[in-house]
Amino acid sequence: MDIMVVINQMIQLFLIIGLGYFMQKKNILNDELNSKLNYIVISITTPAMIFSSVCSTTITDKSMVIYTLGVATAVYLLLPVISFILVKIMRIPLPQQGLYMFMTIFSNIGFMGFPIMKALFGNDAVFYTALFNILFNLEVFTLGVILINYGNDVKMKLNPKNLLSPGVISSVIAIFIYFL
Repeated sequence: MDIMVVINQMIQLFLIIGLGYFMQKKNILNDELNSKLNYIVISITTPAMIFSSVCSTTITDKSMVIYTLGVATAVYLLLPVISFILVKIMRIPLPQQGLYMFMTIFSNIGFMGFPIMKALFGNDAVFYTALFNILFNLEVFTLGVILINYGNDVKMKLNPKNLLSPGVISSVIAIFIYFL
């Protein structure tokens, strides 16, 4: 991978972020428009990118897909253990431990991760990222909800409907399409 590709992608992202900031300051963008744009990105653009990646993938080794799912499972089983150990070592106060564990476990692999992976590594990488995204969403909307309230008296109910995000649904469908 050429470092210039990475630098070019980062410059593009910062320019887009800067443009958004400028437009917000000039009141060109408002909360309603931002909400609609987020909906388009999360519900339409990202699933379309996932479907595009599976339709144009060059991955023929199905065992590699299963291996990737296994690695993703191992990562999301191991990260909570590591995060728990880290907050104990760092002596984070109990009411804040869940938040620190959440930050350690969960990165943003979906919203900005998919375009970056596509730009840097191509469609095959988007497909692999979608595999990780399934497990990410399952864990963020179950364990993540628990962690946010860890050490507090607030009890949150898990909402299974949250597991059915457009990214998860499109990722699961992409896996079925791939294996068919």
